[in-house]
Amino acid sequence: MIKYHLKQSPIQWVKKHVKGYQDDHKKNFKDLDQWSQSNVLADQLAKAELRLRNAVNAKCILAGQNWTLCCNGKKITGDVEHLLRNNLHEAPMGKQWCMQFGINEDEENQIDWDMFK
Repeated sequence: MIKYHLKQSPIQWVKKHVKGYQDDHKKNFKDLDQWSQSNVLADQLAKAELRLRNAVNAKCILAGQNWTLCCNGKKITGDVEHLLRNNLHEAPMGKQWCMQFGINEDEENQIDWDMFK
């Protein structure tokens, strides 16, 4: 989302890498430069927010946010075609074959379905 908003911004942004956790290495906050101090403050604010344990509104969609694809209540990432085919067709067909051949659930887990195909 950050990349999306940087592209949408009318401001010309310049990237600067700031080494994290500099305050963990026995450096005094006042001895850090402004960028490092800002990083330390951002970490502290993020940790304070996490400690509040506020519920995340999963239905809230923000501009630039990646969309998610779910099938049968499971989030699908990676090889979408394979996972959809498996969830929608292969798993139910495996159950159908087991029922047709009288195979119980314990035996079903021992079947090499790739070989069966």
